[in-house]
Amino acid sequence: MTVSVNPLPDFQRDQMLVGAIRLCGVLTAGEYPAADQIEGALFHFRLALDELQSDGVVLTTVERTTLILATGTAEYALPSDVLDIAAGQDDALGTITSALGTGETIVKTMGRGEYQNIAVKTNQGRPSRCYVEKQNGTKAVFWPVPDSNSTTFNYAKVRLLRDNDTGATTMDLRRVWAPYMVYATASGVAFDNSLTDKGNNFKALAEAKLAKYKAGDTQQGNIRFQIRHNAKNW
Repeated sequence: MTVSVNPLPDFQRDQMLVGAIRLCGVLTAGEYPAADQIEGALFHFRLALDELQSDGVVLTTVERTTLILATGTAEYALPSDVLDIAAGQDDALGTITSALGTGETIVKTMGRGEYQNIAVKTNQGRPSRCYVEKQNGTKAVFWPVPDSNSTTFNYAKVRLLRDNDTGATTMDLRRVWAPYMVYATASGVAFDNSLTDKGNNFKALAEAKLAKYKAGDTQQGNIRFQIRHNAKNW
């Protein structure tokens, strides 16, 4: 089923909090939550985020972006919020484009061992491989080293969510997590207002959605194992 592109898919933080409060039925028609009600809902919202983190779920979003390449420079430190580069079909990490309009070149991923075994790492040309280093920050290492005809690397970055310290912050959660966060928050708000039955119902809904999303591995993507070794007899 196709979803209309007109409605915004992402909610602001306070939109989610207000939605959770309204679910509890503690507001009259047309009434907006008071500041203390927003603060109370925010407490449970943050608890729900902490619970996801304790379960090993790292909430991220994928965003298309570009990296400007410099002639003769192979290594590039990516922004601090970038955890990884999303690999597509056939291990493609992105494409290299040139200001000369000579088309795009697909850049595929390679492992650390493969990169270390390249005898000459200083050859320049249009990069076709990229090693992503994820220690002390995320770094992209290209081979061959970009030449003057390799100006832009187009890729999909996997980054952490934006800080949500203001109510107008857009929560760029992947769509599956918004319902869980709203129901988990509504459960806490309901219990705060002695609405035990509603609190239990919302908690059950939140737990059911959490189990569904984790079982479907919707957040962390598909996992593949690749074995690379240099053994002669194995």
